[in-house]
Amino acid sequence: VNHVSFFSFMVADFETFILWTLQPVAEILAFRIGELRGISRWRSRLESIGLEDKLLDQTMEDAGMVLLQVERVLRIVSDTTAQVLEHFSVNVSFFLN
Repeated sequence: VNHVSFFSFMVADFETFILWTLQPVAEILAFRIGELRGISRWRSRLESIGLEDKLLDQTMEDAGMVLLQVERVLRIVSDTTAQVLEHFSVNVSFFLN
C-alpha cells in the first residue's frame, strides 16, 4: 500500500469536508447573526421581540472567530500536508539514489 497516496487521499477528503461543510455553515451562521443584530436595532418596530444588542454583538464576534478558526484549520492542514509529502518525497529519493 502506498502510504503517501493514502495520506493524500485522506487529507483531500478532510479539506473537502471543511470547504463544503464547515466553511459554508460558519458563513451562513455569521450572516444570520448579522441579520438578527440588524433586527435588534430596529427598536420602533421590533422591540417586543427582546433581542439584546450587546449579546448579539458578542455572538457576532464569536461567529467571526469561528470563521477565522475554519480558515486557520485549512491553512494548518495545507501546510502540514505539504511538509509530510515533502518529507516522504525526500526520504523516497534518498533510498532510490
